[in-house]
Amino acid sequence: MFTNLQSLNWLWMLPIFAAIIAIQHLRSKKRLERLAGPNARAAFRSQCNDAVALLRWMMIFAGCALLILALAGPAWDPVTETVTRQGRDVVFLVDVSKSMLAEDLRPNRLERARADIQDCVDALKGDRVGLVAFAGTSAVLCPLMQDYGFFRMMLAELSTDAVTRGGTNLGDALRTVQKKVFDEQQRLGRDIILITDGEDHDSMPVEAAKAIGQDDIRLIAIGIGDDKKGTLLQVPDDKGVKSVLRYNGEPVRSKLDSDTLRAMATATPGGIYLPVATNAFNLKETYKALVDSAEKHLLENAIVEHLQPKSQLFLLPAMILLALALFLPNGRKPSAKIIAAFALVISIGALDANDFSEGNKALANGDFATALKHYTELRETLGDEIPPALDYNSALAQYGMGDYNGALTSLRNVVETNGLADTPNEALDSKARLSIANTQFRIAEAAATQAEQNNNPEPLKAAKEAVEESLQIFKNTIPDKKFKEAIDNNISVAEELKKRIDELEKKLQQNEQSQQNEQSQQNEQSQQNEQS
Repeated sequence: MFTNLQSLNWLWMLPIFAAIIAIQHLRSKKRLERLAGPNARAAFRSQCNDAVALLRWMMIFAGCALLILALAGPAWDPVTETVTRQGRDVVFLVDVSKSMLAEDLRPNRLERARADIQDCVDALKGDRVGLVAFAGTSAVLCPLMQDYGFFRMMLAELSTDAVTRGGTNLGDALRTVQKKVFDEQQRLGRDIILITDGEDHDSMPVEAAKAIGQDDIRLIAIGIGDDKKGTLLQVPDDKGVKSVLRYNGEPVRSKLDSDTLRAMATATPGGIYLPVATNAFNLKETYKALVDSAEKHLLENAIVEHLQPKSQLFLLPAMILLALALFLPNGRKPSAKIIAAFALVISIGALDANDFSEGNKALANGDFATALKHYTELRETLGDEIPPALDYNSALAQYGMGDYNGALTSLRNVVETNGLADTPNEALDSKARLSIANTQFRIAEAAATQAEQNNNPEPLKAAKEAVEESLQIFKNTIPDKKFKEAIDNNISVAEELKKRIDELEKKLQQNEQSQQNEQSQQNEQSQQNEQS
């Protein structure tokens, strides 16, 4: 059988090329009979051997047909193997109360949480995931499963309307997960990732956390929102017009309750509290560090049957036939060049299907290191003829591994190589430029974090340049309508990061100046002591 039946449509091109060649041959003979004299016709015939020319064309067509069959992915001889699947059970518990509409995170807390979870799901490799929304009550939107497509669909429905009652009952939400989502079997490898602003309304959340801790369930609490003065809540009406939410005539402020969340996390084995507040946050990297690297348990054993690929049985004789055809006398050079070009297109297609496929499969499964290994081996095979698509796929793998500088280099190669082509691929160019913007944002974010942690303003120069390029690309992109909202959101997030970098630069400069002044005062004091 064939795994890529669409490639067989190329076989219809062979009779068309054969007909073109035959018609051209007949026209050439008639033209020669009409215009050339007897001596010229005799001289021409002495230079041509119709039988050898026919054999040559037959070999070329047979080689092309075999290349097409190789491209179609022939496979047979089924092999059965047992696949052991291991992973963790992870429930995303998301606060959907009105306070999550606060805009101290762009565009608001809830939308930012949903976007971070979406990025996190893209990196999953075998874990079972569930989704629970809570406010005054709780709702299980997605039970534990490995169907990430269904999880994404339910994640898209996450909103403040997902539950019927307002408020924020953290304790009841944890009890819902413990009783309705996790089974009663005692096992290791169970996590709850709680995303909330922590404003609980008397549901005894710390006691609930202790209860799940007794079942060996770890709580990773992520606190978002302003933890100092709080943020005014603006709630849209039926027409979408936002107004400040008031209670008893006073504006309502939402403030992160870090103390409660920290107590909840520490009440579970290995629990962690991450006070994100209003800062940029990468949930996917946190998931890799805390969940993906932790101990896993057996989820299931599955018996899988797959066919062995047999493309090499067609590819080798095809290349031999095409190589031999080159050494036979040439019957008609113009037509031979057309067929040779056609054969080259087919062979490149076969290379893409068979050599790209392993890397693409690993990339789709989130195994970025394996994907990059396949792409690197293919790059070595191709030498100087590197297609832009290979650089682009390599960049995706490097980005997934967190190698943002390597991804940026690969993406710039895509733009440069594609721009030098006779017919540049506009879609690939657009994707590469948007990927550069995303990568530069990540580089700027990492540099800003490094500067803040080390109290060193040096990395901020590179961070500013990176985020400014990111903003420039996003703002100059004319997206499809379906991507406009995503790009507008990226612009907002990048502008927030630029603002954060500017504020951080001023803060660190002031700290540096204060340290210099303090040192100067100490030196003056030392001199005065010595003089006295």
